[in-house]
Amino acid sequence: MLWSLTAVAVACASSSNGPQGTAEPLAARPDLTWRISTRYQVDLWLHGYALLQKDTTLIPYFKPGYRDSIIAFKKRGNITTVLDTDKDSLETQLNSDSKLVGGQFLGLYFRNWESTQKAIDSYLKSSSSEESARRMNVRQMVDPDQRAVYGIIQASYSTPAERQWLRKFSAAMQDENTKYYANWWRTQQSQRAAIFAAVDSLWAQTYFAKFRPFLTKSGQSRGEILLSLPLDGEGRTLGEPGRGPTITITFPDSVSRAVDAMYVLAHEAVSPVSNAAVNDNTTPAEKKEGVADRYTSPAAVRGGLQLLQKIAPELAIGYARYYLDAAHISYTPGAEVAAIEKAFPLRQTIAEQLTNQLNTDTSGS
Repeated sequence: MLWSLTAVAVACASSSNGPQGTAEPLAARPDLTWRISTRYQVDLWLHGYALLQKDTTLIPYFKPGYRDSIIAFKKRGNITTVLDTDKDSLETQLNSDSKLVGGQFLGLYFRNWESTQKAIDSYLKSSSSEESARRMNVRQMVDPDQRAVYGIIQASYSTPAERQWLRKFSAAMQDENTKYYANWWRTQQSQRAAIFAAVDSLWAQTYFAKFRPFLTKSGQSRGEILLSLPLDGEGRTLGEPGRGPTITITFPDSVSRAVDAMYVLAHEAVSPVSNAAVNDNTTPAEKKEGVADRYTSPAAVRGGLQLLQKIAPELAIGYARYYLDAAHISYTPGAEVAAIEKAFPLRQTIAEQLTNQLNTDTSGS
């Protein structure tokens, strides 16, 4: 899933209100223009959405067992948080407002939880009344960083009801952070160190070289890959002008499944090409009616498969099985590609443009 805005990545000094470091690559590699890491506040923000959002899409946004595992953990520890007490109201509003759903990208714009909180608090104070919200003209703000941050938050939380939801949700996330999530996250990172190392090794030693020509030709010459605990097959990609994309993908559950990260990376990396194919082959009316949105996920799934068929064919069948399994679609071994095409149908013009552009972007790979 791709989200693109003119953005500023806000950083601030380390603080005690959450893990501030990120897991870094295991060895310095100056030639590696795409590195793999983790980021605490991205997981914390997505964690809240994972516990509240109805996951009805064909490819799940979040790992199917994530919510249940967190609920069980809190029950064992006799932990009750604001998110638990406000769950019904937060959940109801979230699942009835598509703009709020888009807010799950917010954590990607920041470098730690403290700076995320500060930006949200500043935004909410500046729009604390309808009168001040009407006066607040983002374009006229003098500070360009403040203007960018406010624009990002306002994209998903602009109405009084949405701002109230954001206020309650951010308070709930701070309570999660304070009461247990920071410690839980640190423990997970420690327990998954070997998995992180396996993914990092696959990328640095084998697949970066195979992906690199495509990434360069598709305008993604540098960027960052984040492994995220809540995510499943539908990653999150943030396009940041001047910085390169941040692609957030699933953190596999075992060393033996480390390759799953490469599958989701292919799915996300192809999104500039797949989204352009959908955009170019749907009318304004279809975009308004949501027809274009219904092609976005199938185009990414099929584009990721085609990409791997061209640059890393040894991963193609595993990729197809991964996404068929994620969508709970049965298939006959040996017929996975046909099953993908049937399960994720595309308008012919979209499929043709997708194929043609991938041929261009992988030529010489």
